Amino acid sequence: MTEENKQFRTLVDQVTVVSPADVAQTKTTIQRTLASLPARPVQRHLRPWHIGVASALIALVLLTIGGIVNPTMNRALAQAPIVGQFFARFSDGDALSVVVQNNGRSERVHGQATVNGLTLTLESAYVEGQTVGIEGVATGVPAKKDDWFDVKLGTQAPASFETKSTEVRKLGKNRYYFALFGTLSVVDSRRIVYLPLTIDRFAGYRGPWQFSFKLTPSRSTTIALSGQAQLPNQTQLTLTQYTRYSGGTGLLTLQQSTPDGQSEISIRSIKPVPTGAELLLNANPLYLEGTKYGEQKTVVGYRIKQYPAGIKNLYITGDVDGRAYAVTIPVK
Repeated sequence: MTEENKQFRTLVDQVTVVSPADVAQTKTTIQRTLASLPARPVQRHLRPWHIGVASALIALVLLTIGGIVNPTMNRALAQAPIVGQFFARFSDGDALSVVVQNNGRSERVHGQATVNGLTLTLESAYVEGQTVGIEGVATGVPAKKDDWFDVKLGTQAPASFETKSTEVRKLGKNRYYFALFGTLSVVDSRRIVYLPLTIDRFAGYRGPWQFSFKLTPSRSTTIALSGQAQLPNQTQLTLTQYTRYSGGTGLLTLQQSTPDGQSEISIRSIKPVPTGAELLLNANPLYLEGTKYGEQKTVVGYRIKQYPAGIKNLYITGDVDGRAYAVTIPVK
């Protein structure tokens, strides 16, 4: 039995109470949960059998660690005070948000709306590079009917804003934590971000709940890089630049080269050395400079923790069309 299988077996054995999980998991939820597991490569295009296998795995993982039916986790969440540090406490799926919050770079957001006794209160938000996170607390929720909420943006919002995922998690009786994660274009991420938004439906209940606020982007510094490495199937990774953000994260930009644009290149781990601390925060790449999946050369950005000053190499692992690779790329 492999070490990964042993860990999975241990995870299964920790499930003390089994109850029916909410089966209305969306494709976005599947992709985001897979991205939060650094030991597994992320496939950008899920085929039907991938989704089936992923759904079964995620349902079991959520039962154990997601606080959905685990009594100990639910008690802990119910007892947590409703002040600050929400991403660090409740958002287990978005490691980038935890880093930003722990570095004190999220902004306090003031906004509250009540419809039919259900109150949504925005608490904090951030713009870290191209990533946007917004969080809040819902009170007066009679009973959660589903695990998501619908968001519409006003005309003042950046046209490039794209919602990537939402999260709803129980805190206690009639109380829920909620979060929205999205991305912006490079240009929009450098400006003040105005976000007039309307939540039309929350946890199965109709609104609308309306809010309007603005966010200040993180400060950034960018340096050019030039290291490269050969990968399986005549593919190649080339480091092009590294951007440090004031929220404690960075964006590692690479050029991916393939013979015909058909090869799937994934990255599942980025470390200073093979035995070093994990730097990768999100295994879903951002496509940059107008490039897109399926081209022979694409420019992608991976969201990482800030790497140590004076670093000489990056140890990167992943796979190309299912063939694993492990390369050391000089940072120069």
